[in-house]
Amino acid sequence: MRQRAAGFTLLEILVAFVVFALAFSVVLELLSASLNQTRRAREFTQAALWAKSMMDRVGVEDKLKEGRDAGEFDSTYRYELNVSEYQLPTAAAPQAGLYQPLQMYKVHLRVIWGKRQADFNTLKMTQRELASGAGG
Repeated sequence: MRQRAAGFTLLEILVAFVVFALAFSVVLELLSASLNQTRRAREFTQAALWAKSMMDRVGVEDKLKEGRDAGEFDSTYRYELNVSEYQLPTAAAPQAGLYQPLQMYKVHLRVIWGKRQADFNTLKMTQRELASGAGG
C-alpha cells in the first residue's frame, strides 16, 4: 500500500489564497473609509477653529453693526459673514417705548472649503447709542 504524501493540495492552497485575498480587500476598504472620515473630521475641525477665531473678533476689533462681509482665511477656507439686528420674540420683548440700553445682533458665519460648508451662529450684545439730542 502506498502512503499519501504529507502537505497541502493545490486546491487547498487556492482556497486559502482566495480567503486571504477577500479578507485583505475588506481590511483595505475599512482602512480607506477610516482615512476618509479622519480627513473630513480634520477639515471640519479646521473650519470650526477658523469660525471660532472670526466669531471672537466680531464686535471686538470693529464696532458691531449690521452688514455683510466675505473673504478668505487661507487658500482652502473662505467665509461669508452676515450681521443683522436681532429682535426678541414678541412674548419676551420689553414694552414698547422703554429705553433698552443693549442691542442684540445675530451673527451668522458660513465657512466654505471645497464642496463643503459649515454654518455657525451666535448672538452678540452691544451698548445701544443714545439718539442725538436725548438726555440732558
